[in-house]
Amino acid sequence: MRQDAEPSGDRDGEFLHWILSDEYIVLTKLRNYRAELQQPCYDGPRALLESQSRELCRLIEEMDRSVRAAGGQPLGRLKDFLDHARLKDPPGGTPDIRWMYADLLQDHESLLQRLGPRPRDRVLADVARGHERMAWTLRTLLHVGGAHAAVH
Repeated sequence: MRQDAEPSGDRDGEFLHWILSDEYIVLTKLRNYRAELQQPCYDGPRALLESQSRELCRLIEEMDRSVRAAGGQPLGRLKDFLDHARLKDPPGGTPDIRWMYADLLQDHESLLQRLGPRPRDRVLADVARGHERMAWTLRTLLHVGGAHAAVH
Protein backbone atom coordinates (compact mmCIF):
# COMPACT_ATOMS: atom_id res chain seq x y z
CA MET A 1 0.00 0.00 0.00
CA ARG A 2 1.27 3.47 -0.85
CA GLN A 3 2.24 5.59 2.12
CA ASP A 4 1.80 9.37 2.19
CA ALA A 5 4.79 10.47 4.25
CA GLU A 6 8.21 10.14 2.69
CA PRO A 7 11.09 9.04 4.91
CA SER A 8 13.71 11.71 5.43
CA GLY A 9 16.92 9.68 5.20
CA ASP A 10 18.72 9.24 1.88
CA ARG A 11 19.26 5.51 2.44
CA ASP A 12 15.90 4.66 4.01
CA GLY A 13 14.67 1.47 2.33
CA GLU A 14 11.13 2.70 1.76
CA PHE A 15 12.39 5.94 0.21
CA LEU A 16 14.61 3.92 -2.15
CA HIS A 17 11.60 1.78 -3.09
CA TRP A 18 9.61 4.90 -3.94
CA ILE A 19 12.40 6.29 -6.10
CA LEU A 20 13.07 2.94 -7.77
CA SER A 21 9.36 2.48 -8.53
CA ASP A 22 9.18 5.91 -10.14
CA GLU A 23 12.30 5.10 -12.15
CA TYR A 24 10.48 2.08 -13.62
CA ILE A 25 7.44 4.23 -14.48
CA VAL A 26 9.68 6.68 -16.39
CA LEU A 27 11.51 3.79 -18.09
CA THR A 28 8.21 2.29 -19.22
CA LYS A 29 7.07 5.67 -20.57
CA LEU A 30 10.35 6.12 -22.45
CA ARG A 31 10.02 2.70 -24.06
CA ASN A 32 6.34 3.17 -24.91
CA TYR A 33 6.90 6.62 -26.40
CA ARG A 34 9.83 5.30 -28.43
CA ALA A 35 7.66 2.46 -29.78
CA GLU A 36 5.01 4.97 -30.89
CA LEU A 37 7.52 6.89 -33.05
CA GLN A 38 7.82 4.60 -36.06
CA GLN A 39 7.97 7.05 -38.98
CA PRO A 40 11.44 7.80 -40.40
CA CYS A 41 11.04 11.50 -39.54
CA TYR A 42 11.25 10.46 -35.86
CA ASP A 43 14.71 8.86 -36.04
CA GLY A 44 16.23 11.63 -33.89
CA PRO A 45 13.56 11.57 -31.16
CA ARG A 46 13.64 7.74 -31.13
CA ALA A 47 17.43 7.83 -30.66
CA LEU A 48 17.05 10.34 -27.80
CA LEU A 49 14.43 8.21 -26.04
CA GLU A 50 16.60 5.10 -26.49
CA SER A 51 19.60 6.93 -25.04
CA GLN A 52 17.57 8.08 -22.04
CA SER A 53 16.24 4.52 -21.60
CA ARG A 54 19.80 3.18 -21.44
CA GLU A 55 20.81 5.87 -18.93
CA LEU A 56 17.78 5.09 -16.78
CA CYS A 57 18.56 1.35 -16.89
CA ARG A 58 22.06 2.15 -15.65
CA LEU A 59 20.67 4.24 -12.79
CA ILE A 60 18.14 1.54 -11.88
CA GLU A 61 20.87 -1.11 -11.75
CA GLU A 62 22.98 1.15 -9.56
CA MET A 63 20.07 1.73 -7.17
CA ASP A 64 19.30 -2.00 -7.12
CA ARG A 65 22.90 -2.74 -6.07
CA SER A 66 22.70 0.01 -3.45
CA VAL A 67 19.54 -1.44 -1.90
CA ARG A 68 21.16 -4.90 -1.77
CA ALA A 69 24.41 -3.49 -0.32
CA ALA A 70 22.36 -1.85 2.45
CA GLY A 71 20.92 -5.28 3.29
CA GLY A 72 17.56 -4.68 1.62
CA GLN A 73 15.64 -6.48 -1.05
CA PRO A 74 14.78 -4.31 -4.08
CA LEU A 75 11.27 -4.47 -5.42
CA GLY A 76 10.86 -6.84 -8.34
CA ARG A 77 7.16 -7.31 -9.01
CA LEU A 78 5.11 -4.96 -11.17
CA LYS A 79 2.42 -4.76 -8.48
CA ASP A 80 5.01 -3.59 -5.95
CA PHE A 81 6.28 -0.89 -8.33
CA LEU A 82 2.74 0.35 -8.96
CA ASP A 83 1.95 0.35 -5.22
CA HIS A 84 5.06 2.44 -4.45
CA ALA A 85 5.18 4.72 -7.51
CA ARG A 86 4.24 8.36 -7.15
CA LEU A 87 4.38 9.07 -10.90
CA LYS A 88 1.43 8.11 -13.06
CA ASP A 89 0.99 6.50 -16.44
CA PRO A 90 -0.29 9.01 -19.01
CA PRO A 91 -3.85 8.78 -20.34
CA GLY A 92 -4.44 6.63 -23.41
CA GLY A 93 -4.08 7.82 -26.97
CA THR A 94 -1.07 8.73 -29.04
CA PRO A 95 0.46 12.01 -27.85
CA ASP A 96 2.59 14.18 -30.11
CA ILE A 97 6.35 14.39 -29.61
CA ARG A 98 6.24 17.71 -27.72
CA TRP A 99 3.68 16.29 -25.29
CA MET A 100 5.90 13.24 -24.77
CA TYR A 101 8.92 15.43 -24.05
CA ALA A 102 6.92 17.65 -21.67
CA ASP A 103 5.49 14.63 -19.82
CA LEU A 104 8.95 13.08 -19.39
CA LEU A 105 10.40 16.44 -18.31
CA GLN A 106 7.71 16.73 -15.64
CA ASP A 107 8.59 13.23 -14.38
CA HIS A 108 12.33 14.00 -14.23
CA GLU A 109 11.62 17.23 -12.35
CA SER A 110 9.32 15.40 -9.90
CA LEU A 111 12.05 12.87 -9.19
CA LEU A 112 14.62 15.64 -8.73
CA GLN A 113 12.33 17.40 -6.28
CA ARG A 114 11.84 14.18 -4.31
CA LEU A 115 15.60 13.52 -4.27
CA GLY A 116 16.26 17.00 -2.90
CA PRO A 117 18.86 19.58 -3.89
CA ARG A 118 21.95 17.65 -2.77
CA PRO A 119 21.50 14.00 -1.89
CA ARG A 120 24.22 12.94 0.55
CA ASP A 121 24.21 9.37 -0.71
CA ARG A 122 26.60 8.79 -3.64
CA VAL A 123 24.13 6.61 -5.56
CA LEU A 124 21.24 9.03 -5.13
CA ALA A 125 23.50 11.93 -6.11
CA ASP A 126 24.36 10.02 -9.32
CA VAL A 127 20.66 9.36 -9.93
CA ALA A 128 19.95 13.08 -9.46
CA ARG A 129 22.71 14.03 -11.91
CA GLY A 130 21.29 11.60 -14.47
CA HIS A 131 17.83 13.11 -14.16
CA GLU A 132 19.26 16.64 -14.33
CA ARG A 133 20.98 15.77 -17.65
CA MET A 134 17.85 14.15 -19.10
CA ALA A 135 15.63 17.03 -17.95
CA TRP A 136 18.04 19.61 -19.40
CA THR A 137 17.98 17.87 -22.78
CA LEU A 138 14.18 17.71 -22.85
CA ARG A 139 13.84 21.30 -21.63
CA THR A 140 16.22 22.46 -24.37
CA LEU A 141 14.28 20.59 -27.06
CA LEU A 142 10.99 22.05 -25.86
CA HIS A 143 12.42 25.59 -25.94
CA VAL A 144 13.92 25.19 -29.41
CA GLY A 145 10.49 24.70 -30.96
CA GLY A 146 8.86 27.56 -29.04
CA ALA A 147 6.93 27.75 -25.82
CA HIS A 148 6.62 24.77 -23.49
CA ALA A 149 4.00 22.24 -24.52
CA ALA A 150 1.07 21.98 -22.18
CA VAL A 151 1.12 18.90 -19.99
CA HIS A 152 -2.03 17.28 -18.64
